Amino acid sequence: MKIRFVLTIFLCGWATVVMAQDKPQDKAQDKPQNQKVEGQCLIVAPRPVFKYEMRDSYNLAKENIKDVYKGGDLADLRKQGVHVIVIDPLGKQLEKAQAECRQPQK
Repeated sequence: MKIRFVLTIFLCGWATVVMAQDKPQDKAQDKPQNQKVEGQCLIVAPRPVFKYEMRDSYNLAKENIKDVYKGGDLADLRKQGVHVIVIDPLGKQLEKAQAECRQPQK
Protein backbone atom coordinates (compact mmCIF):
# COMPACT_ATOMS: atom_id res chain seq x y z
CA MET A 1 0.00 0.00 0.00
CA LYS A 2 2.84 2.40 0.83
CA ILE A 3 4.54 1.62 -2.45
CA ARG A 4 1.39 2.56 -4.38
CA PHE A 5 1.15 5.84 -2.50
CA VAL A 6 4.81 6.72 -3.12
CA LEU A 7 4.51 5.75 -6.77
CA THR A 8 1.38 7.89 -7.18
CA ILE A 9 3.07 10.92 -5.61
CA PHE A 10 6.12 10.43 -7.83
CA LEU A 11 4.02 10.21 -10.99
CA CYS A 12 2.01 13.33 -10.08
CA GLY A 13 5.20 15.30 -9.46
CA TRP A 14 6.72 14.09 -12.70
CA ALA A 15 3.54 14.96 -14.63
CA THR A 16 3.62 18.48 -13.16
CA VAL A 17 7.20 18.98 -14.34
CA VAL A 18 6.43 17.67 -17.82
CA MET A 19 3.33 19.86 -18.15
CA ALA A 20 5.25 22.96 -17.02
CA GLN A 21 8.06 22.40 -19.52
CA ASP A 22 5.68 21.76 -22.43
CA LYS A 23 3.59 24.85 -21.69
CA PRO A 24 4.06 27.43 -24.46
CA GLN A 25 5.34 30.84 -23.46
CA ASP A 26 2.70 33.54 -23.80
CA LYS A 27 3.69 36.65 -25.72
CA ALA A 28 2.91 40.01 -24.19
CA GLN A 29 0.54 41.52 -26.72
CA ASP A 30 -0.99 44.36 -24.76
CA LYS A 31 1.51 46.19 -22.57
CA PRO A 32 0.17 48.83 -20.22
CA GLN A 33 1.03 52.33 -21.38
CA ASN A 34 1.81 53.63 -17.89
CA GLN A 35 4.48 51.03 -17.05
CA LYS A 36 7.84 50.57 -18.66
CA VAL A 37 8.69 46.87 -18.41
CA GLU A 38 11.48 46.53 -20.95
CA GLY A 39 14.03 43.85 -20.18
CA GLN A 40 12.33 42.34 -17.14
CA CYS A 41 12.83 38.63 -16.67
CA LEU A 42 11.82 36.00 -14.11
CA ILE A 43 13.21 32.46 -13.81
CA VAL A 44 11.06 29.90 -11.99
CA ALA A 45 11.15 26.15 -11.38
CA PRO A 46 8.04 23.98 -11.03
CA ARG A 47 6.95 22.60 -7.68
CA PRO A 48 4.23 20.02 -6.97
CA VAL A 49 0.58 21.11 -7.13
CA PHE A 50 0.95 23.66 -9.95
CA LYS A 51 3.17 26.12 -8.13
CA TYR A 52 6.48 27.61 -9.21
CA GLU A 53 9.50 28.54 -7.09
CA MET A 54 11.42 31.70 -7.95
CA ARG A 55 15.05 30.97 -8.83
CA ASP A 56 16.29 34.30 -10.21
CA SER A 57 15.08 37.60 -11.61
CA TYR A 58 16.54 40.33 -13.76
CA ASN A 59 15.50 43.97 -13.74
CA LEU A 60 12.25 43.12 -11.90
CA ALA A 61 10.71 45.40 -9.27
CA LYS A 62 10.99 44.06 -5.71
CA GLU A 63 7.23 44.30 -5.15
CA ASN A 64 6.70 41.84 -8.03
CA ILE A 65 9.08 39.22 -6.61
CA LYS A 66 7.64 36.38 -4.51
CA ASP A 67 9.13 33.09 -3.32
CA VAL A 68 6.30 30.97 -4.75
CA TYR A 69 4.07 31.77 -7.74
CA LYS A 70 0.86 30.18 -8.95
CA GLY A 71 0.16 29.67 -12.65
CA GLY A 72 -2.19 32.66 -12.71
CA ASP A 73 0.48 34.90 -11.21
CA LEU A 74 2.87 33.98 -14.01
CA ALA A 75 0.17 34.63 -16.63
CA ASP A 76 -0.40 38.10 -15.15
CA LEU A 77 3.32 38.85 -15.24
CA ARG A 78 3.50 37.74 -18.87
CA LYS A 79 0.62 40.09 -19.71
CA GLN A 80 2.61 42.91 -18.10
CA GLY A 81 5.52 42.13 -20.42
CA VAL A 82 7.77 40.19 -18.04
CA HIS A 83 9.71 37.40 -19.77
CA VAL A 84 9.03 34.26 -17.66
CA ILE A 85 11.33 31.26 -18.09
CA VAL A 86 10.44 27.89 -16.56
CA ILE A 87 13.48 25.69 -15.91
CA ASP A 88 13.86 22.16 -14.59
CA PRO A 89 13.32 21.67 -10.84
CA LEU A 90 16.96 20.70 -10.26
CA GLY A 91 18.24 23.97 -11.75
CA LYS A 92 20.42 22.48 -14.47
CA GLN A 93 19.16 25.07 -16.98
CA LEU A 94 19.68 28.05 -14.66
CA GLU A 95 22.86 29.40 -16.29
CA LYS A 96 21.33 29.20 -19.77
CA ALA A 97 18.19 30.98 -18.55
CA GLN A 98 20.25 33.71 -16.85
CA ALA A 99 22.15 34.33 -20.09
CA GLU A 100 18.85 34.53 -21.98
CA CYS A 101 17.52 37.10 -19.49
CA ARG A 102 20.49 39.37 -20.03
CA GLN A 103 20.06 39.41 -23.81
CA PRO A 104 17.88 42.21 -25.18
CA GLN A 105 14.27 41.09 -25.60
CA LYS A 106 12.60 41.53 -28.98
